[in-house]
Amino acid sequence: MVKPALAAARAVAVLDHLAAAGGRPHTLSELSRAIDVNQPSLMAVLRALEDRGYLMRHRSHKTYTLGPASVALGHSALRNDTTLHVAYAEMQLLADEMEAECSAAAVVGAESVIVATAGRPRSDTADVRVGTRIPLVPPFGTIPVAWGSADDIAGWLARSPEPLDPDTRSHLRAVLAQIRLQGYAVGFDSAARRELGFALRRLTDEPLAPGHRSDVQRLMSGLAGTFFADDLADGLTHPVSIIMAPVFGQGCEVELVIALQGFAGPMDAERIAQVANRLKASTNHITRQTSGRSPDG
Repeated sequence: MVKPALAAARAVAVLDHLAAAGGRPHTLSELSRAIDVNQPSLMAVLRALEDRGYLMRHRSHKTYTLGPASVALGHSALRNDTTLHVAYAEMQLLADEMEAECSAAAVVGAESVIVATAGRPRSDTADVRVGTRIPLVPPFGTIPVAWGSADDIAGWLARSPEPLDPDTRSHLRAVLAQIRLQGYAVGFDSAARRELGFALRRLTDEPLAPGHRSDVQRLMSGLAGTFFADDLADGLTHPVSIIMAPVFGQGCEVELVIALQGFAGPMDAERIAQVANRLKASTNHITRQTSGRSPDG
């Protein structure tokens, strides 16, 4: 495999980091620490990006943010990505109707990348930011894996940062089968889930800082057996963290994962089903509008 040019890789790392930073300006030293490049070498990359308008340097504060050329690039990508363009309009409707935040994520290698958000969360536990990268390790990544092959499922289970005991493996396989059967996934909130949200924010802000990635992996492993429930008891309310459903591409692959999160409060089983089915109706609509096909027909 051909290795990417070092300067190009560093430029991509800068843009990735600032895209996930939620608009927060960064100094040279902050960027240097974040992407682990010494300041003299990084300065040449920043100047090239600034000269072409991909970065803006605020001279009084000596900080950097994404520039107008990056905005134009994003708009062009959105116009050319028919699926995301159609999805975004549907996401805005969903967010308003369900009174929650709606996000879209795409699989990039072994990660899920948040590519769009709409609406606003009604709780302070939501941790969705465009550009956030979430490792596809148990229990995360269930939507693309549920519609994958037996090898995909085995590979996903094997990527767990900590070895999974037989009971947890059996539980996760049952969860995947249930997700594929019903067409959506429901993940539950907990103190550990909220702690993971904060850890993901720290990792996004400082991706190379010692301990941040291992914290995320440790917390993910701890949720493997508890993030999804086998069933929902009637008459009880449940603290829902996220509800997700797939958008399929023309090759029957999962092209996007659309999610609702940041709900105002717990929901009973009937309300969860209502929200999930409304979400599924939207993802089915997006799939049809973009000539996608579900592998289940």
